[in-house]
Amino acid sequence: MFIIIYKKSTKHIVQVRSDDSTVPVSTETWLNIYIKDNKLTADQATDLTYVEPASIEVNIIYGKHLWNESTQQIDEDPSYVPPTPIVPAEPTV
Repeated sequence: MFIIIYKKSTKHIVQVRSDDSTVPVSTETWLNIYIKDNKLTADQATDLTYVEPASIEVNIIYGKHLWNESTQQIDEDPSYVPPTPIVPAEPTV
């Protein structure tokens, strides 16, 4: 099973899971685990949904990739701005 969890409001992908176990966990269970692990509010949880597309090999960057409902594909967010790298402070002597 392959699952993509994303926000309904923005289409941003928040989690991708692949489960090839002999007793697979349901997609609804994976969604609930994500909600619990991230301590989401009820409003935040209702903004999430999931799809089970064919397995896709892609390097997902959360915040950069969107689920395109009309094409059933992963797209890059054209407004994505990479985070500013953290530069370690110079050690003081």
